Amino acid sequence: MHLAISTCIFAGGARAASKEKVIYSFTGQSDGSDPSSPLTIDSTGNLFGSAASSNYGVLFRLSPRANGQWEEIPFYSFEGGSNGAYPNGGIVLGANGTFFGVTAGGGANSQGTVFELILPSARQLVVLYTFQQESNQGTTPNSLIRDQAGNLYGTTLTGGGEGLGTVFELSPGSGGSWIYEEIFTFSYGGSYAQYGAYPYGVLTMDAAGNLYGTTYEGGVYGGGAVFELTNTGQGWKESLLYNFTGGDNGDSPLAGVVFDSQGNLYGTTLSGGQDEVGTVFQLTPTQGGWDHQVLYSFTGGLDGGSPYYGSLALDAAGNLFGTTRYGGEAQLGTVFKLTRSPHSHKWNETVLHSFAGAPDGVNPIFGLVLDPAGNLYGTTPAGGINDLGAVFEITP
Repeated sequence: MHLAISTCIFAGGARAASKEKVIYSFTGQSDGSDPSSPLTIDSTGNLFGSAASSNYGVLFRLSPRANGQWEEIPFYSFEGGSNGAYPNGGIVLGANGTFFGVTAGGGANSQGTVFELILPSARQLVVLYTFQQESNQGTTPNSLIRDQAGNLYGTTLTGGGEGLGTVFELSPGSGGSWIYEEIFTFSYGGSYAQYGAYPYGVLTMDAAGNLYGTTYEGGVYGGGAVFELTNTGQGWKESLLYNFTGGDNGDSPLAGVVFDSQGNLYGTTLSGGQDEVGTVFQLTPTQGGWDHQVLYSFTGGLDGGSPYYGSLALDAAGNLFGTTRYGGEAQLGTVFKLTRSPHSHKWNETVLHSFAGAPDGVNPIFGLVLDPAGNLYGTTPAGGINDLGAVFEITP
Protein backbone atom coordinates (compact mmCIF):
# COMPACT_ATOMS: atom_id res chain seq x y z
CA MET A 1 0.00 0.00 0.00
CA HIS A 2 1.36 3.39 -0.96
CA LEU A 3 0.96 6.69 0.83
CA ALA A 4 0.60 9.87 -1.19
CA ILE A 5 0.37 13.19 0.60
CA SER A 6 -1.39 16.00 -1.26
CA THR A 7 0.47 19.28 -1.47
CA CYS A 8 -2.80 21.19 -1.62
CA ILE A 9 -2.65 22.87 1.80
CA PHE A 10 -4.11 26.35 2.27
CA ALA A 11 -3.56 28.08 5.59
CA GLY A 12 -6.65 30.24 5.41
CA GLY A 13 -9.06 28.47 3.10
CA ALA A 14 -10.94 30.31 0.36
CA ARG A 15 -14.27 31.94 1.18
CA ALA A 16 -17.51 31.35 -0.71
CA ALA A 17 -20.60 33.46 -1.31
CA SER A 18 -22.93 30.82 0.15
CA LYS A 19 -25.68 31.97 2.51
CA GLU A 20 -26.24 30.42 5.93
CA LYS A 21 -29.26 30.79 8.17
CA VAL A 22 -30.51 29.11 11.32
CA ILE A 23 -33.85 27.53 10.44
CA TYR A 24 -34.62 26.28 13.94
CA SER A 25 -33.46 27.09 17.46
CA PHE A 26 -34.20 24.56 20.17
CA THR A 27 -36.02 25.79 23.26
CA GLY A 28 -35.34 23.03 25.78
CA GLN A 29 -39.06 22.33 26.14
CA SER A 30 -40.88 19.48 24.37
CA ASP A 31 -38.54 19.92 21.38
CA GLY A 32 -35.48 19.16 23.47
CA SER A 33 -32.03 20.68 23.14
CA ASP A 34 -28.51 19.73 22.07
CA PRO A 35 -29.29 17.79 18.86
CA SER A 36 -27.65 14.41 19.33
CA SER A 37 -27.48 12.84 15.87
CA PRO A 38 -26.95 13.59 12.19
CA LEU A 39 -29.99 14.66 10.19
CA THR A 40 -31.91 12.49 7.74
CA ILE A 41 -33.83 13.98 4.80
CA ASP A 42 -36.80 12.36 3.05
CA SER A 43 -38.04 12.67 -0.53
CA THR A 44 -40.28 15.65 0.28
CA GLY A 45 -37.55 17.63 2.05
CA ASN A 46 -38.51 16.93 5.68
CA LEU A 47 -35.58 16.75 8.10
CA PHE A 48 -35.47 14.22 10.94
CA GLY A 49 -33.17 13.97 13.92
CA SER A 50 -32.89 13.47 17.66
CA ALA A 51 -32.18 15.78 20.56
CA ALA A 52 -31.49 15.56 24.25
CA SER A 53 -34.13 16.66 26.73
CA SER A 54 -34.68 17.11 30.44
CA ASN A 55 -35.95 13.53 30.39
CA TYR A 56 -34.60 10.88 28.00
CA GLY A 57 -34.47 12.44 24.56
CA VAL A 58 -36.84 13.28 21.70
CA LEU A 59 -37.17 12.63 17.98
CA PHE A 60 -38.10 15.64 15.86
CA ARG A 61 -39.16 16.57 12.34
CA LEU A 62 -38.62 19.87 10.55
CA SER A 63 -40.97 20.49 7.63
CA PRO A 64 -40.52 23.26 5.03
CA ARG A 65 -43.43 25.68 4.58
CA ALA A 66 -44.42 27.76 1.54
CA ASN A 67 -43.28 31.03 3.15
CA GLY A 68 -39.70 29.83 3.48
CA GLN A 69 -40.13 29.05 7.18
CA TRP A 70 -39.78 25.67 8.86
CA GLU A 71 -42.10 23.99 11.33
CA GLU A 72 -40.63 21.81 14.05
CA ILE A 73 -42.68 18.84 15.26
CA PRO A 74 -41.45 16.68 18.15
CA PHE A 75 -42.96 13.32 17.26
CA TYR A 76 -41.68 11.03 19.99
CA SER A 77 -40.41 11.52 23.56
CA PHE A 78 -38.54 8.69 25.22
CA GLU A 79 -39.59 7.75 28.74
CA GLY A 80 -36.57 5.74 29.84
CA GLY A 81 -36.98 2.24 31.10
CA SER A 82 -37.78 -0.57 28.70
CA ASN A 83 -38.54 1.64 25.67
CA GLY A 84 -35.03 3.11 25.57
CA ALA A 85 -33.32 6.37 26.42
CA TYR A 86 -30.93 8.84 24.78
CA PRO A 87 -31.37 8.38 21.00
CA ASN A 88 -28.02 9.02 19.38
CA GLY A 89 -27.56 7.30 16.04
CA GLY A 90 -29.76 9.23 13.67
CA ILE A 91 -33.03 8.11 12.08
CA VAL A 92 -33.19 5.51 9.32
CA LEU A 93 -36.15 5.77 6.94
CA GLY A 94 -38.14 2.60 6.32
CA ALA A 95 -41.20 1.89 4.21
CA ASN A 96 -44.79 3.02 4.78
CA GLY A 97 -44.10 5.63 7.44
CA THR A 98 -41.71 3.62 9.58
CA PHE A 99 -38.47 4.79 11.14
CA PHE A 100 -35.63 2.91 12.78
CA GLY A 101 -33.01 4.05 15.26
CA VAL A 102 -30.95 3.23 18.34
CA THR A 103 -30.78 4.49 21.88
CA ALA A 104 -27.55 4.54 23.87
CA GLY A 105 -29.34 3.67 27.11
CA GLY A 106 -32.52 2.24 28.47
CA GLY A 107 -34.09 -1.02 27.45
CA ALA A 108 -34.74 -3.94 29.75
CA ASN A 109 -31.03 -4.15 30.62
CA SER A 110 -30.17 -0.41 30.51
CA GLN A 111 -27.61 -1.09 27.75
CA GLY A 112 -29.47 0.46 24.79
CA THR A 113 -32.01 -0.59 22.19
CA VAL A 114 -32.83 -0.79 18.50
CA PHE A 115 -36.34 0.54 17.86
CA GLU A 116 -38.93 0.91 15.13
CA LEU A 117 -41.34 3.83 15.15
CA ILE A 118 -44.56 3.79 13.15
CA LEU A 119 -45.95 7.12 11.92
CA PRO A 120 -47.81 9.29 11.17
CA SER A 121 -50.83 8.79 13.41
CA ALA A 122 -50.12 5.94 15.80
CA ARG A 123 -46.64 7.07 16.92
CA GLN A 124 -46.10 3.55 18.17
CA LEU A 125 -42.59 2.57 19.20
CA VAL A 126 -41.55 -1.09 19.12
CA VAL A 127 -38.28 -2.21 20.67
CA LEU A 128 -36.75 -4.65 18.20
CA TYR A 129 -33.78 -5.56 20.34
CA THR A 130 -32.48 -4.83 23.83
CA PHE A 131 -28.73 -5.07 24.38
CA GLN A 132 -27.44 -7.15 27.27
CA GLN A 133 -24.41 -6.79 29.49
CA GLU A 134 -22.83 -10.15 28.85
CA SER A 135 -19.20 -11.12 28.33
CA ASN A 136 -19.43 -11.17 24.53
CA GLN A 137 -22.37 -8.79 23.99
CA GLY A 138 -22.07 -5.35 22.43
CA THR A 139 -23.40 -2.40 24.41
CA THR A 140 -24.07 1.29 23.72
CA PRO A 141 -25.24 1.18 20.08
CA ASN A 142 -24.35 4.35 18.20
CA SER A 143 -25.24 3.93 14.52
CA LEU A 144 -27.65 2.13 12.23
CA ILE A 145 -28.16 1.55 8.48
CA ARG A 146 -30.74 -0.46 6.51
CA ASP A 147 -30.21 -2.46 3.32
CA GLN A 148 -32.72 -2.93 0.49
CA ALA A 149 -33.88 -6.25 1.92
CA GLY A 150 -34.83 -4.58 5.20
CA ASN A 151 -31.92 -5.88 7.29
CA LEU A 152 -30.44 -3.49 9.84
CA TYR A 153 -26.71 -3.14 10.57
CA GLY A 154 -25.07 -1.11 13.29
CA THR A 155 -22.18 -0.71 15.65
CA THR A 156 -21.75 -0.61 19.40
CA LEU A 157 -19.08 1.51 21.04
CA THR A 158 -18.42 -0.89 23.87
CA GLY A 159 -18.91 -4.51 24.76
CA GLY A 160 -17.80 -7.58 22.90
CA GLY A 161 -15.33 -10.01 24.34
CA GLU A 162 -12.69 -7.35 25.05
CA GLY A 163 -14.89 -4.27 25.45
CA LEU A 164 -13.78 -2.61 22.19
CA GLY A 165 -17.11 -2.61 20.35
CA THR A 166 -18.99 -4.75 17.85
CA VAL A 167 -20.86 -4.80 14.53
CA PHE A 168 -24.32 -6.37 14.58
CA GLU A 169 -27.10 -7.38 12.18
CA LEU A 170 -30.85 -7.49 12.82
CA SER A 171 -32.93 -9.40 10.26
CA PRO A 172 -36.73 -9.60 10.02
CA GLY A 173 -38.03 -12.99 11.11
CA SER A 174 -41.45 -14.59 11.13
CA GLY A 175 -44.43 -13.12 12.95
CA GLY A 176 -42.86 -9.69 13.38
CA SER A 177 -39.80 -11.05 15.23
CA TRP A 178 -36.24 -9.95 14.59
CA ILE A 179 -33.11 -12.10 14.60
CA TYR A 180 -30.01 -10.56 16.20
CA GLU A 181 -26.49 -11.60 15.23
CA GLU A 182 -23.19 -10.15 16.32
CA ILE A 183 -21.24 -10.37 13.09
CA PHE A 184 -17.91 -8.97 14.28
CA THR A 185 -16.22 -8.23 17.59
CA PHE A 186 -13.25 -5.89 17.71
CA SER A 187 -10.33 -7.32 19.64
CA TYR A 188 -6.64 -7.17 20.42
CA GLY A 189 -4.25 -8.94 18.09
CA GLY A 190 -1.03 -7.88 19.75
CA SER A 191 0.23 -4.86 21.64
CA TYR A 192 -2.54 -2.76 19.99
CA ALA A 193 -6.11 -3.60 19.13
CA GLN A 194 -5.00 -4.73 15.70
CA TYR A 195 -8.53 -5.46 14.51
CA GLY A 196 -9.61 -1.93 15.41
CA ALA A 197 -11.30 -0.47 18.48
CA TYR A 198 -14.25 1.84 19.15
CA PRO A 199 -16.22 2.24 15.89
CA TYR A 200 -17.79 5.70 16.32
CA GLY A 201 -18.64 6.33 12.66
CA VAL A 202 -21.73 5.14 10.81
CA LEU A 203 -21.36 2.13 8.52
CA THR A 204 -21.72 2.23 4.75
CA MET A 205 -22.55 -0.65 2.39
CA ASP A 206 -21.49 -1.32 -1.21
CA ALA A 207 -23.61 -2.90 -3.96
CA ALA A 208 -22.30 -6.37 -3.07
CA GLY A 209 -23.43 -6.06 0.56
CA ASN A 210 -19.98 -5.53 2.09
CA LEU A 211 -19.80 -3.19 5.09
CA TYR A 212 -17.23 -0.43 5.60
CA GLY A 213 -16.41 1.71 8.61
CA THR A 214 -13.72 3.22 10.78
CA THR A 215 -12.36 2.70 14.25
CA TYR A 216 -11.13 5.56 16.40
CA GLU A 217 -8.29 3.52 17.89
CA GLY A 218 -6.50 0.29 17.17
CA GLY A 219 -5.24 -0.99 13.88
CA VAL A 220 -1.65 -2.03 13.36
CA TYR A 221 -0.22 1.28 14.65
CA GLY A 222 -2.88 2.21 17.21
CA GLY A 223 -4.06 5.31 15.33
CA GLY A 224 -7.34 3.88 14.06
CA ALA A 225 -8.26 2.10 10.86
CA VAL A 226 -10.67 1.79 7.94
CA PHE A 227 -12.19 -1.68 7.81
CA GLU A 228 -14.27 -3.84 5.47
CA LEU A 229 -16.54 -6.69 6.53
CA THR A 230 -17.27 -9.30 3.85
CA ASN A 231 -19.95 -11.98 4.15
CA THR A 232 -18.23 -15.21 3.11
CA GLY A 233 -21.38 -17.31 3.46
CA GLN A 234 -19.88 -18.90 6.55
CA GLY A 235 -19.57 -15.72 8.56
CA TRP A 236 -18.16 -12.24 8.20
CA LYS A 237 -14.47 -11.60 7.61
CA GLU A 238 -12.75 -8.33 8.50
CA SER A 239 -10.02 -6.72 6.38
CA LEU A 240 -8.22 -3.56 7.42
CA LEU A 241 -8.05 -1.37 4.31
CA TYR A 242 -5.84 1.25 5.92
CA ASN A 243 -4.04 1.71 9.27
CA PHE A 244 -3.44 5.29 10.37
CA THR A 245 0.03 6.00 11.72
CA GLY A 246 -0.45 9.55 12.98
CA GLY A 247 1.59 12.48 11.76
CA ASP A 248 0.96 13.85 8.27
CA ASN A 249 -1.29 11.01 7.15
CA GLY A 250 -3.92 11.52 9.84
CA ASP A 251 -4.93 9.95 13.11
CA SER A 252 -8.07 8.87 15.00
CA PRO A 253 -11.00 8.84 12.54
CA LEU A 254 -14.33 9.47 14.26
CA ALA A 255 -16.55 9.69 11.17
CA GLY A 256 -17.53 6.94 8.76
CA VAL A 257 -16.55 6.72 5.09
CA VAL A 258 -18.55 7.34 1.90
CA PHE A 259 -18.26 5.98 -1.65
CA ASP A 260 -18.15 7.89 -4.92
CA SER A 261 -19.38 6.44 -8.23
CA GLN A 262 -15.88 5.08 -9.03
CA GLY A 263 -15.64 3.07 -5.82
CA ASN A 264 -13.28 5.44 -3.98
CA LEU A 265 -13.79 5.96 -0.25
CA TYR A 266 -13.61 9.35 1.48
CA GLY A 267 -13.40 10.21 5.16
CA THR A 268 -11.89 12.46 7.80
CA THR A 269 -9.58 12.11 10.78
CA LEU A 270 -9.98 14.04 14.00
CA SER A 271 -6.27 14.70 14.37
CA GLY A 272 -3.03 14.26 12.50
CA GLY A 273 -2.15 16.07 9.31
CA GLN A 274 0.53 18.70 8.95
CA ASP A 275 -0.89 20.80 11.83
CA GLU A 276 -2.29 17.90 13.91
CA VAL A 277 -5.91 19.13 13.66
CA GLY A 278 -7.30 16.65 11.17
CA THR A 279 -7.42 15.63 7.53
CA VAL A 280 -9.70 14.67 4.67
CA PHE A 281 -8.52 11.47 2.99
CA GLN A 282 -9.28 9.28 -0.01
CA LEU A 283 -8.82 5.52 -0.37
CA THR A 284 -8.55 4.25 -3.94
CA PRO A 285 -8.93 0.53 -4.72
CA THR A 286 -5.97 -1.05 -6.53
CA GLN A 287 -5.06 -4.60 -7.47
CA GLY A 288 -2.84 -4.86 -4.42
CA GLY A 289 -5.12 -3.17 -1.87
CA TRP A 290 -6.05 0.44 -1.27
CA ASP A 291 -3.95 3.57 -1.80
CA HIS A 292 -4.29 6.35 0.77
CA GLN A 293 -4.07 10.03 -0.13
CA VAL A 294 -4.52 13.08 2.09
CA LEU A 295 -6.68 15.50 0.14
CA TYR A 296 -6.51 18.28 2.72
CA SER A 297 -4.81 18.98 6.04
CA PHE A 298 -6.61 21.47 8.27
CA THR A 299 -4.61 24.20 9.94
CA GLY A 300 -7.00 25.07 12.77
CA GLY A 301 -7.21 28.64 11.45
CA LEU A 302 -9.82 30.16 9.16
CA ASP A 303 -10.11 26.88 7.25
CA GLY A 304 -11.30 24.96 10.32
CA GLY A 305 -9.96 22.11 12.40
CA SER A 306 -10.95 18.83 14.06
CA PRO A 307 -13.72 17.27 11.92
CA TYR A 308 -15.80 15.18 14.31
CA TYR A 309 -18.45 12.47 13.96
CA GLY A 310 -20.03 13.57 10.70
CA SER A 311 -19.41 11.60 7.52
CA LEU A 312 -18.69 13.65 4.42
CA ALA A 313 -21.50 14.50 1.99
CA LEU A 314 -20.84 13.98 -1.72
CA ASP A 315 -22.74 15.72 -4.54
CA ALA A 316 -23.28 14.55 -8.11
CA ALA A 317 -20.27 16.53 -9.32
CA GLY A 318 -17.95 14.77 -6.86
CA ASN A 319 -17.54 17.72 -4.46
CA LEU A 320 -17.11 16.89 -0.78
CA PHE A 321 -18.84 18.76 2.07
CA GLY A 322 -18.27 18.55 5.79
CA THR A 323 -17.99 20.34 9.11
CA THR A 324 -15.20 21.06 11.56
CA ARG A 325 -15.82 21.52 15.26
CA TYR A 326 -13.19 24.22 15.68
CA GLY A 327 -11.46 26.85 13.57
CA GLY A 328 -13.07 29.52 11.45
CA GLU A 329 -13.22 33.24 12.12
CA ALA A 330 -14.49 32.82 15.70
CA GLN A 331 -12.89 29.40 16.36
CA LEU A 332 -16.43 27.99 16.66
CA GLY A 333 -16.32 25.67 13.67
CA THR A 334 -16.92 25.74 9.93
CA VAL A 335 -18.77 24.22 7.01
CA PHE A 336 -16.33 23.43 4.19
CA LYS A 337 -16.31 22.25 0.59
CA LEU A 338 -13.53 20.38 -1.19
CA THR A 339 -13.38 20.59 -4.98
CA ARG A 340 -11.03 18.67 -7.25
CA SER A 341 -8.88 20.89 -9.47
CA PRO A 342 -9.89 20.30 -13.13
CA HIS A 343 -6.26 20.15 -14.29
CA SER A 344 -4.57 18.18 -11.51
CA HIS A 345 -5.13 15.73 -8.69
CA LYS A 346 -5.11 18.54 -6.13
CA TRP A 347 -8.16 19.53 -4.09
CA ASN A 348 -9.10 23.06 -3.09
CA GLU A 349 -10.86 23.88 0.17
CA THR A 350 -13.57 26.55 0.37
CA VAL A 351 -15.09 27.69 3.67
CA LEU A 352 -18.83 27.99 3.13
CA HIS A 353 -19.54 29.29 6.64
CA SER A 354 -17.74 30.17 9.87
CA PHE A 355 -19.98 29.86 12.90
CA ALA A 356 -20.21 32.99 15.03
CA GLY A 357 -21.96 31.87 18.21
CA ALA A 358 -25.53 32.47 19.36
CA PRO A 359 -27.88 33.25 17.66
CA ASP A 360 -25.81 31.46 15.00
CA GLY A 361 -24.65 27.89 15.55
CA VAL A 362 -21.67 26.75 17.63
CA ASN A 363 -19.17 23.89 17.16
CA PRO A 364 -20.89 21.44 14.78
CA ILE A 365 -20.01 17.82 15.50
CA PHE A 366 -22.15 15.97 12.94
CA GLY A 367 -22.12 16.02 9.16
CA LEU A 368 -24.41 17.45 6.50
CA VAL A 369 -27.25 16.28 4.28
CA LEU A 370 -27.89 17.58 0.75
CA ASP A 371 -31.25 18.15 -0.90
CA PRO A 372 -31.73 17.86 -4.70
CA ALA A 373 -31.27 21.63 -5.12
CA GLY A 374 -27.83 21.51 -3.50
CA ASN A 375 -28.86 23.05 -0.18
CA LEU A 376 -26.97 21.77 2.86
CA TYR A 377 -28.47 21.09 6.30
CA GLY A 378 -26.86 20.32 9.63
CA THR A 379 -27.03 20.79 13.38
CA THR A 380 -24.97 22.36 16.13
CA PRO A 381 -25.18 21.19 19.77
CA ALA A 382 -25.21 24.77 21.06
CA GLY A 383 -26.01 28.18 19.65
CA GLY A 384 -29.29 29.32 18.16
CA ILE A 385 -31.46 32.00 19.76
CA ASN A 386 -31.56 30.17 23.10
CA ASP A 387 -28.02 28.78 22.93
CA LEU A 388 -29.52 25.28 23.22
CA GLY A 389 -28.70 24.04 19.75
CA ALA A 390 -29.71 24.83 16.20
CA VAL A 391 -30.52 23.44 12.78
CA PHE A 392 -28.95 25.42 9.93
CA GLU A 393 -29.29 25.65 6.15
CA ILE A 394 -26.63 26.72 3.66
CA THR A 395 -27.81 27.70 0.18
CA PRO A 396 -25.32 27.78 -2.71
